[in-house]
Amino acid sequence: MTDSSVRSISTFDAIRFTPEIRSAYIERFEDGPDVLTLYGKALYLDRSVLESSGKTYIPMTVLATCAFILKSGPRYVEVPEPLWTRKMLHTFLLLVCAHVAGALRFRRTMTSTYCIENEDAGRIARVPEVIPRKLRVAVLRTPLCLFGLLIRRWIFGTAASRETYEAVLGPFWGYVDRRSELVWPLPSACECSKLPSKDPSRVLFLGALTTRKGIFELLAGWDELDIRGSSLNLSIMGGGDLEHLVQDWAKGKPNVKVTISPARAQIHEELRQAGVLVLLSKPERYWREQIGLPLLEGLAHGCRVVTTAQTGIASWLADNGHCVVNDAGNPAEVASALSEASEAGFWSTASLPEINGRAAAAFRMHE
Repeated sequence: MTDSSVRSISTFDAIRFTPEIRSAYIERFEDGPDVLTLYGKALYLDRSVLESSGKTYIPMTVLATCAFILKSGPRYVEVPEPLWTRKMLHTFLLLVCAHVAGALRFRRTMTSTYCIENEDAGRIARVPEVIPRKLRVAVLRTPLCLFGLLIRRWIFGTAASRETYEAVLGPFWGYVDRRSELVWPLPSACECSKLPSKDPSRVLFLGALTTRKGIFELLAGWDELDIRGSSLNLSIMGGGDLEHLVQDWAKGKPNVKVTISPARAQIHEELRQAGVLVLLSKPERYWREQIGLPLLEGLAHGCRVVTTAQTGIASWLADNGHCVVNDAGNPAEVASALSEASEAGFWSTASLPEINGRAAAAFRMHE
């Protein structure tokens, strides 16, 4: 549902502001509470997913959102996580407006946030590493303590994220901890995963075709599989800086298919057929894989997952029949992991929750 919706947006008691909206976000929010989502920009967004959604999504700038909060006075306001450092000032403005709006109406606004940042506490501030780590952490501690006072409910998506916030807050962590809850971001099983068409020999890469998503490591691992005479097939779906390199590499390889900028229907079709999903994320400057939406989509469709320890759900994956590669830079290890995942057969979605973790977190934040 878009801004052409009949319902007036001023009637919503709960709003969420997110700097970015994606098709996968919309699908995850679908099972959640009735929240008005205001977003800054669209990334990897299939308009058909947005238009068919039962929820309301409106593009809006941060300043316009602040004005809307002051005017409408919602009871619940969800803001971006505080350690999204590039958006920290925006988040602060949203929180101040939420509390002012509540005070003007003689009531308390329930402010909340969903946190998945799992980068080392000493790197998040983007301060040169020649500066001692304690000082780099101190740069963030003061503003984060302020957010601790302004945010009344904290939901952490991974244990790794909790550890990051605890490391930054130091002695002030207890104040946030008392207001926090851990809700794993596990998906619910996708309806199309119940259709009997999976092939364990099909491997799918889904995501941005960039260095930090482990593209070079995947290609090297696949070349190793070819040397071994593997019968696996690879489908690469996505787009990005390396898409032409990937297309050139795939030429002459009958067991490799590349789809650039696929539609959501194509993605679901590939996920339904794939037996293995691979995402070999690696750190890059101040970036670390927080969760990896393709991993969640793979789980939702019953795929065996092959990934690295960078994701915040690595421990859960390792404990539940998936493969966490120790050294993605070793083609032999990547090749072996892909082969083992394929040989392990289908992964049952029976252990997944009925409501996906992001929607469950939203219920906790807006109740």
